[in-house]
This record gives sequence, structure tokens and C-alpha cells, in this order.
Amino acid sequence: MESSFSRPYKLPAEGSHTANVDIDVAVSRAEKIIGVRMTIIFTQHCNSVEQVRFKVEMFGKFECFEAAILENYERFGKTEGAEIIYPYIREHIANITSKSYERAIVLPPLIFRVAERNEQSANALDASEASSEISEIDKKSAESK
Repeated sequence: MESSFSRPYKLPAEGSHTANVDIDVAVSRAEKIIGVRMTIIFTQHCNSVEQVRFKVEMFGKFECFEAAILENYERFGKTEGAEIIYPYIREHIANITSKSYERAIVLPPLIFRVAERNEQSANALDASEASSEISEIDKKSAESK
């Protein structure tokens, strides 16, 4: 695990607060071992002044015995692997911020399989839209002949 946390000495008392969370999941495989590296970068601003910034990176190593998981190791890493690692990062962030900030910052629970399904649905819509566009092109092409 690697983590860094920063906040200015004086924080603005009032104002417009915005937060941004970036999550990256990288997956690798070596024989029966699947490696999952999750990186979370969180920033919070008040009146365009950065209040909090932290970056947490954690690596999980999974030994697999099922051929189906090994064949789809990328999917496993980005869903199940990420779901296993994320709560530890979430707890680490809450623990650090509770000791060095006004209050703990607790990231919401996430279900990565839902995000994958939503992405697949969006891709399916993109594919169907592309298919209908191709059909329209084919119709126009046939009409012009």
C-alpha cells in the first residue's frame, strides 16, 4: 500500500464545496496469479481552494484455480478484485482523515459489477445505434443505385 495525504493549515470556513474522486483499476496476470492495483485520488475544494488531496494505491494478489476465471482475468480484476480491495482503501481514507481533518471523509460503498453491467449496456446501445446507422447508409446506397 502507498498513500499520501495533504491539506492546508487554514481551511476556508464557508463556501462552495466540490469533490472529485478518480478510481483506476489495473489488472495483470502471471500464470495462476492475478494482480489487481487500485488507485484512488480524492480532491476537495472550497471556493476553488484545495482543502484536501489524497492518493491511495493498493495491490491485491489472487491465486486462481478455475480456468474460467483465468480466461477472464481482466473482468475478474476489475469487478471481484476491485470489490475486495476497495473497502480497505475506503477504511484507510476514513481513518487518516478522521485524525487529521475536521471530520472523517467516508467514500460511499461501490459495487463494481453494477458499473460493469452499466458499461456493457452503454456499449450495447452504442453497437445498436451504429448498426441502425449502417442500415440507413445501406438503404440510401441501395436507393441511389
